[in-house]
Order: sequence, then C-alpha cells, then structure tokens
Amino acid sequence: MNKTILKQQLSELANILIKRPKEVKTRLKKALEIPRHQLLCVKENSHEQILPFISTHNLKNKDVFGIVNQNLKICNNDTKMKNIISGTKIINCKRQVPK
Repeated sequence: MNKTILKQQLSELANILIKRPKEVKTRLKKALEIPRHQLLCVKENSHEQILPFISTHNLKNKDVFGIVNQNLKICNNDTKMKNIISGTKIINCKRQVPK
C-alpha cells in the first residue's frame, strides 16, 4: 500500500471515529515512524504470572475491580495469600452476559 494513501486513510479514520483528532494524528505520526521490520520482530514472552479477574459486563453493576485492586494489601497481611499473589499481575477481564 502506498504510504501517502495510508496516511490519508488513517487521517480520515481519526476524524470520523475520535473526538480528539489532533491527539490521534500525533499518535499515528509516532506509529508511522516505527520501522516495519521492528514491528515484525518476535517479542520475548514475559514470565510474569497473570491472574485474570473476570466479571460479567453489565452497565448497571459497579466496577468491582477497582475495589479489589485497592484492597490487595489486605491479602499481603496473610502469609499464604502473600506467597500466592506475590509477583502476580491482576488484570481486569469482562465477559458477555449469557444469552
């Protein structure tokens, strides 16, 4: 694909979908500066353990993940829990409502 056409299409997309086109254009410009060969390189996998916190997506429900994340220090007071979650990254995951 021609680079000028790509820039034009990305600019159009930014103007249509995003309320802040100036910020998006700045980010797109940065992205285009990254050489393609660098993007195609295989990245090393991190050996960090990930613990997903999964909740059902519902706009009426409060976001519980923030509360859980803030209170993790309580788990660190217990030695067994501290050993389980030490070095673990907890990520927020949403699932669709069952049909």
